Amino acid sequence: MIKITKCFKLIFSKNKMLTLALVVSLLVHLLLLSKFVLTLPELNEGQHSIEVRLVNAQAMQKISSQSIQKSSQKSLVEPAAAKLKSNKSVVKVLSTINDTPELSLDTYDETVTSKISTLTTEQVVNETAKAPSALEVLMSEAKNETSEMNKPTKTNNNAKKPAPQAYKYVETEFEVRHGNDPSDIGITRIVFNLDKNRTYILTRMTQTQSQTSLLSDTLAENSEGIVTDKGLIPSFYSYQYGKDPKNSQNVRFAWSNRKLQMHSSKADKSEDLSTGTQDSLSYMYQFMFSPPLEDTEITMANGDKQTTYTYSLQGEEEISTKLGKLNTLHLLISDGEEKTELWLGVDYQYLPVRVHTTEKNGSSVDQVVTSIYTSLP
Repeated sequence: MIKITKCFKLIFSKNKMLTLALVVSLLVHLLLLSKFVLTLPELNEGQHSIEVRLVNAQAMQKISSQSIQKSSQKSLVEPAAAKLKSNKSVVKVLSTINDTPELSLDTYDETVTSKISTLTTEQVVNETAKAPSALEVLMSEAKNETSEMNKPTKTNNNAKKPAPQAYKYVETEFEVRHGNDPSDIGITRIVFNLDKNRTYILTRMTQTQSQTSLLSDTLAENSEGIVTDKGLIPSFYSYQYGKDPKNSQNVRFAWSNRKLQMHSSKADKSEDLSTGTQDSLSYMYQFMFSPPLEDTEITMANGDKQTTYTYSLQGEEEISTKLGKLNTLHLLISDGEEKTELWLGVDYQYLPVRVHTTEKNGSSVDQVVTSIYTSLP
């Protein structure tokens, strides 16, 4: 102890100025420390206080352009907002995240801070990880709006398709056979012509010749009229078998006064003209303008009589011809005594491609198409 004391005295005697400086420094520090109270924050094991400040959308609009350029997140949000051509999307996103009524900045900060301070650090981290960022929400909305814009327009597949233009010229040729005499064979040629004034001329010429004789028979029919939205409106029909005048007849359709004027070797007579009446030739080409859709009735006139027939759909059939197999619609037309069967070509605007007639006495004639030539307007 004596040695230590001597040592201090020796040091003090040799360094009086240094010792004095140390004493003065110590007194000054004690004086300064006595004027301040230092306290350390108390930490709870269960929770920590985290101060979070959320910026209101209106305040964001007041940020200077220099601050915006310094924010990398803002620079990423702006291109997405530009694609939507509106800043309303940013406000919408922020309002979705806040989900609170509009407050002043001071009140808003205090409210949010007080709410968050009650959460533990782990809860805050978990909730923050779960919540999407403003950029993610904005990009999601932009993607949804883009997909809505690119969504294909729905179309109605059941909408009625416009009917194709009717042929302006048709020429068909048929092979003719008589049911009672298979050896008899002939040819039928039908020509339909529609001019620019919607006037039509329809002719049918049938020539038959027996293989057992040199005699031949010729049957000529002619139909004239106009074509409207409802189809063929005949004005005149004539029939001539052979050269004998006794085997001829004709009928005029006086639509103005709704009368039929019929002429034959038997007598001349007049009857009331029913709406939609066809002649014995025009009715077959009426289906080109008005396809058969259901069972119904049709009235036909020649130079001898006016008769109402019923026709019924027999279904679709595929028939064999010299043109190959054809898809057809089979119709049966009958008045109880006579009947005519028609096979209409589905792929040829329902033109007749086969005709089979049965008379009262049971005789029949079958005509099957061998060639078709058509021309559109």
